[in-house]
Amino acid sequence: MTNKLREYIFNVYDNISYMGVNDQQSNTDRDLTILLNRYFILCSIIFLIHGISNILYFRYFTWDSIALFTFSILSIVLNRVVIGSRFIKPLLAAIIFSLAIIITYYSSFCGLESGIFLFYFPLISVLRLFFDFKTDRILVVFLLVFILVVMYISAISGFKLIEKNPLIGNYGHTLLILNITSILLLLSLNFLFFIDKRDDYYFVLHRNAWKRMEIENLNQEVLRLKKMMNKDEFSEDKLEELINYVHLNDIIFLEKFDYFFPDFRKKIIAMTDLPLSVSELKLCAMLKLGFSTKQIAIILILRSNLWKGRSTD
Repeated sequence: MTNKLREYIFNVYDNISYMGVNDQQSNTDRDLTILLNRYFILCSIIFLIHGISNILYFRYFTWDSIALFTFSILSIVLNRVVIGSRFIKPLLAAIIFSLAIIITYYSSFCGLESGIFLFYFPLISVLRLFFDFKTDRILVVFLLVFILVVMYISAISGFKLIEKNPLIGNYGHTLLILNITSILLLLSLNFLFFIDKRDDYYFVLHRNAWKRMEIENLNQEVLRLKKMMNKDEFSEDKLEELINYVHLNDIIFLEKFDYFFPDFRKKIIAMTDLPLSVSELKLCAMLKLGFSTKQIAIILILRSNLWKGRSTD
């Protein structure tokens, strides 16, 4: 049951993350789309939970609960609008600017003990994720300065820029718990994103290292073969022709093989005290050319069946 629930949660998470992602997007655009999906949906859930919490505490619909439910729905709508827009960066900048104002308002309206001011920090962290500092430098600097300015102004005023809601009371403590949890969830998205990018980086790094190792091994093999072959006459076409002779007459194949590997037979004969048959020499030559034991077995079986068929005829 636990495994099925975990699998279901991860499937929902992946489906939400990859909404609107397509093969035509660059890696940067794909990452941005995934991040926007995660952030907007999580923000929608946070606003929804805050709205429900507000109703449960006050026992009726307040203007704040209505505003929170509106923000929850608006988060989903904005997600679709932003991802499908050609002006994605200006729209994101406008949303972040608006959120900074909302945080500033409610951090004073609900008081310091509500912890709403903590939302400034994930708001600052998304600037690095949503924007490229090289191409969006002016926009990033403007948003960063604006967020820092309103945050410090609020802090200097003791988060009393406007009159605190007198009805907050003990609800401020509940808000603090909700907001700390919300902050941790938002920051966890950054953590998960960086973990994914780190895994992708190491995967590409290991794959490239493996490819370099394979290329180096192939180069070493080519050099080794060139040292043992008739360098002036050898080519890829000649090698392919030599391999094709494996299926033909053994004597012809060995004559061709000796032409390209003139010292091979001498070295093999020198290593054994017993004379080698033509079939045994051919087997050594096939191993030299890189045939696997499975390939050699298949060739030998085919040759055996061919001779049996001829003898039957």
